Amino acid sequence: MNKNINYLNIELNISSSTLLKNLGQVLPYKLEHLCLIFLFNINDLIIFLKNSQNTFIKKLLIKNILNIIQNGKSENISYY
Repeated sequence: MNKNINYLNIELNISSSTLLKNLGQVLPYKLEHLCLIFLFNINDLIIFLKNSQNTFIKKLLIKNILNIIQNGKSENISYY
């Protein structure tokens, strides 16, 4: 019997740079729901979005649990 993952929630209280960079490459071709809550920087998010372009995600929730400050300003990811 072939089973697929339809809902995936990942919540970590640590930096998840490696996880986010590689997650897009191992996702199934279709997800109903993907919820990511952890520490990341904007560059890792961009890599994830590029790597997951072949995955249809019906509902994507992303929460950075720490405001990352670069060059004296908070990063704004709201345009994604």
